[in-house]
Order: sequence, then structure tokens, then C-alpha cells
Amino acid sequence: MATIQEVVESRLNRYHIELDAVELDVMIANAGLAAADIYTSAHDVTIKTAFVSIIPELLLMPDVSDEGYSRKWSRESIIAYYKILRSELGLDMPTETAQPTIKNASNFW
Repeated sequence: MATIQEVVESRLNRYHIELDAVELDVMIANAGLAAADIYTSAHDVTIKTAFVSIIPELLLMPDVSDEGYSRKWSRESIIAYYKILRSELGLDMPTETAQPTIKNASNFW
């Protein structure tokens, strides 16, 4: 049987996301779980909630390209997964804040 850490890593790897050991430990600890515990279906909602909390940060990570090395995120896939998780957990999608716009600034000059 897989540990909680292995399940979390496996789900992240599905989207080619690798968290360093500290970030992974913090994510699991913040969910109130222990990385070495054996995964059961009772942990599923807690793990999904942990993913919902970390995905917005992951979406802010930039793509990296340097000489022969390149790392890109499938943002569309991650956003789709985020929406599915929020739906399964009964959470509404956060609303985007409207950006202020300038319609006509000519009267200021």
C-alpha cells in the first residue's frame, strides 16, 4: 500500500510538478497528515483540500528555459484539475477581481 507522500507525489507527477521535500512536507503537515502514514480512502478529501490550497501558488510559478533545459507547466490542465477538485469538495470557484480601467483620461491633461 502507498504512503500519503507517495500518493501526493504521484498526483503531482501527473502534471509534471515536482515539489521539493520541504514544500511537500509542509503541504502534508498543513493538511494534518503524516507523510509516512499508509494512504486510505479516508484521507482522500483531506489530500484534495491540500491540493486546492497549493494549486494557486503552483500557477504563479514561471516557465523556465535556459540553454538546453526547459520546464513548462500545463496551466490549462492544472486549472481544469483545480476546478474538478473544488467541485468535488463543494467549493465555489473564487471570483476574479475586476481590474480598474481608464476609459477616457483626456480631460486630465
